[in-house]
Amino acid sequence: MDNNYFIDKKTFQVYEDYPLAFNCDRKIAKIIAKLNSLGYQTKSSCEGHLKYY
Repeated sequence: MDNNYFIDKKTFQVYEDYPLAFNCDRKIAKIIAKLNSLGYQTKSSCEGHLKYY
């Protein structure tokens, strides 16, 4: 996975894994959320690795 942790916004408890949330790239978060709400369970996602020169 990645090296991100989750912080609960109400209690500020830090979690290595948070069962009620999952990490997703910002640019594709809305479509990933929609797919999961329709029953398509995603295991990972990536918005790409573009470099602008």
